Amino acid sequence: MRVSDEILVDLMISACGIDYAEASKSIEVAEVAGVPIPFADVHLLLRMKQTHREKDAEDRVFLHRKIAARAKLQQ
Repeated sequence: MRVSDEILVDLMISACGIDYAEASKSIEVAEVAGVPIPFADVHLLLRMKQTHREKDAEDRVFLHRKIAARAKLQQ
């Protein structure tokens, strides 16, 4: 969907086999300038990065480190 030929929004029914109903269980909400913004949590992002793309391989390394760092903080 395009808005005034400037903003492109990709609307998908599912990503990497994960539909919204399943993804919605793994959403964190952050408030930005008083507006709640939903974000996929690190575990959901990791599930969505299981592809053969080189960029996704880099992202998986980053996400694994982030998950390990959070686990270490919780100990």
